[in-house]
Amino acid sequence: MKKRNLFVFLFVAMLASSAMAQSYEYCDTKTLKDSCKDYLNKPYKYDAANIILVTLGRKPQMKEVELPMFMGETYRLIFNTYALPPGVEIHVYNKDADHDNRKELFSCNSSDASKKMFMWDTDHFHSKLYVDYVIPANHDNPPAGTDAPLIQGCGVMVIGFK
Repeated sequence: MKKRNLFVFLFVAMLASSAMAQSYEYCDTKTLKDSCKDYLNKPYKYDAANIILVTLGRKPQMKEVELPMFMGETYRLIFNTYALPPGVEIHVYNKDADHDNRKELFSCNSSDASKKMFMWDTDHFHSKLYVDYVIPANHDNPPAGTDAPLIQGCGVMVIGFK
């Protein structure tokens, strides 16, 4: 029984790592991240980056990223939407999606053809920030099981502090 569980675990791990490797094929995350770092001029220092992979589906989606913040620091969030499909919205909130009284602090949209880099500086301390990626439905995507490509993309968020 233990050998069977080990085999199943290894098989699932191989599938997951294979899917992860394939997901990045359409997205040059290093170049996207490096272009964000250009906006981290002094006094800001690089802290972290977050990559979001997007595949448009038949239903709208929402992906939320929680960012812990440290007291006494001012943060700069830089969003590179160059490789995101059009229509993906990015919203920054002070509370997670389960709270009714959360406040939107910043937003941008990947459809803005004139601008693909967005920057926001925190104005005061928040113990956590929540970045919501609102991904629209795409009813033109091919049905499952066909060889036609799905509409995919990725977004990069770089965080700096001073």
